[in-house]
Amino acid sequence: MGLRDAINQHPTAVGVGIVVLLALLLFFTFPGLRGGGSSHGVEGFWFYDTGTDQFYIAPTHTQGPVTAPSGEEGVRAMIYTCASSCGAPDLDGKKPEDLEAMNLHVGWYRKLTPEGAKVIEGKQTRIDPMMLRRYQMIRFPGDEKWHAESQVSARRDKALRRLCPNAEPIGCLPGVE
Repeated sequence: MGLRDAINQHPTAVGVGIVVLLALLLFFTFPGLRGGGSSHGVEGFWFYDTGTDQFYIAPTHTQGPVTAPSGEEGVRAMIYTCASSCGAPDLDGKKPEDLEAMNLHVGWYRKLTPEGAKVIEGKQTRIDPMMLRRYQMIRFPGDEKWHAESQVSARRDKALRRLCPNAEPIGCLPGVE
């Protein structure tokens, strides 16, 4: 009996086998389909507590400003390294001046305008990044003024090049090597 005869005699078993093989292929090709979080190990985003001058982790759906653990404003901290990887650093409770010893840098802080916070309030779905960009404000370390990100994008890019003049900066997130 040949392969074609076996397939013709057992079409249901062959169909089930194909479905199982496809499911296994998808399961191992796209780890995010397994559930339990991101396929990249991202635990959240780094945020900066303006009351304590310390970093903490906020869930990935969080957009600043938020109420930080101190009760003061919490804003997203854009952390970078010039090394080949971030090394999954634990910045929880660390201060900006602690980062240099870890070969990490704050590129800038980010938060939404009050108008932007109202637009996304209560939304549980993914928000279009281009729409969100209209409402983003950034502040560079050492600068007390917040700027519309769209107006300082060239300055932001130069800041990254200054951080890593001889390498491509890598963005660091909690739980990511």
